[in-house]
Amino acid sequence: MFVCCYGLEMFVYLMVCNFAHILCILFFLFFTLHTLMNIFIVAMGQVMQRLRFSWLGEPTTDAGSKNTFKVVLTLVLCYTFFTIFLEIAEASTGYYNTPAWIPSLRFIAGVLFTIYSIYALMKLRENVRDKYSISEQQCVGMEDLCCSMWCSCCVIGQIARHTGEYETYKGKFCSENGLAPNTPSIV
Repeated sequence: MFVCCYGLEMFVYLMVCNFAHILCILFFLFFTLHTLMNIFIVAMGQVMQRLRFSWLGEPTTDAGSKNTFKVVLTLVLCYTFFTIFLEIAEASTGYYNTPAWIPSLRFIAGVLFTIYSIYALMKLRENVRDKYSISEQQCVGMEDLCCSMWCSCCVIGQIARHTGEYETYKGKFCSENGLAPNTPSIV
């Protein structure tokens, strides 16, 4: 009887420890994926700057696209810091004492940022297809929206490769257009 109870206690202990480890891993993955998605939005801003598009993915004048990357980077940083501050505020109040406005604000900010990201990427993809006379292959009429919603990382990578000569010139993460200085524009 003693061995059985000890075994059950060990099983429960291991399950609780494993559950805690799983929560830590999920928490780490959430922030890693969150950061990764924000990096792709920054890359979208670089491509918009390179193509002389506005922060909404629309073609514009050179003067209108002068600060496109800065606007997109500012949006990403504001959203990131806002959600971090809300996480800190929630942690400081304790899980069960969290005021309802904290998760509500985090949810609203997440929805608005997601809508912006999908809309801007959809318009960017649509305008790049128009610029290079690329026809839709699947989901005619909705392909830009579908790809922007479900394959956003791939769409940003595809547009970046299509508008940059990475085989000859190196890309540069810390630049406004994602290309090294003095790289000729192919657009």
